[in-house]
Amino acid sequence: MVCVGKKHTAGSVALVVILVVLVAVAGIAVFTSHVGYNAGYSAGYIAGYSEGCTAGERTGYEAGYAEGNMTGYLQGYDAGNQTGYTQGFNAGNQVGFTLGNATGYSEGYNKGYLFGFGAGLEEGYRDGFNEGNATGYSKGESAGYSSGFEEGNSTGFQAGYADGYDAGYAEGYARGVTDGAGRGVTLRDPTYYEAINFISTDTTDQRLYFPGFYTCVDFAANFKRNAMAEGYRCAFVYVEFVDSGHAVNAFNTTDRGLIYVEPQTDNLLDIQVGQPLYGKIVIRVVIIW
Repeated sequence: MVCVGKKHTAGSVALVVILVVLVAVAGIAVFTSHVGYNAGYSAGYIAGYSEGCTAGERTGYEAGYAEGNMTGYLQGYDAGNQTGYTQGFNAGNQVGFTLGNATGYSEGYNKGYLFGFGAGLEEGYRDGFNEGNATGYSKGESAGYSSGFEEGNSTGFQAGYADGYDAGYAEGYARGVTDGAGRGVTLRDPTYYEAINFISTDTTDQRLYFPGFYTCVDFAANFKRNAMAEGYRCAFVYVEFVDSGHAVNAFNTTDRGLIYVEPQTDNLLDIQVGQPLYGKIVIRVVIIW
């Protein structure tokens, strides 16, 4: 230290020199220390930077890997989930549609069949009933008419025949008596041979049967008229059944007694009450001479 205003002595100078030296040494020491510090700092910085970079890179990699892995996982999961959902939805939708279509078709078919069967059954029954009723009515009416006509015709025939017979008999008897007396004709019973001969030569059997116009009554009347013309006494015979009647002829032959003749065929008949004739039971025989 330099003091101003005092006188320098040798000791002072020495002290100053010493101080200068000390300062110089200290300066050198300080300079040297600063240079060393910088060199050490640089070396340490480089070593620390390298080690820190390596450590930081590893730590950053691990941290980045972990975060990137999680982020990638989440994004990949979302993408995979969406893709899988879409594909699974499409596949399931197709399978479900096919299965549902088949199941629905089967159930719909069965249900439709049942409803259709019921509707068809009802409609078919109604149409069949109407058609069957109309057909049955028509056939029933026809059958009823035929049955009624046949029964009425038979009943009317018998009633008409009885009334006509009584009236015709009275009139015919009177006329026959008159004509016979007037002409002097006498009828006689033929022999069996004469009767058979007349039957074989008479042509009544050659006539045609025509319902309602020329029937068994007309055959018997014509046969009787022809026999009388030959001088033979011939009977008109009415054979009565339960539901109808039939007209034939008869001769009372002098050698073999009464014989019945079918004028439509010239056949001889065996007629007895209670026995069948043409498949029907005879209940009465009326012989008109």
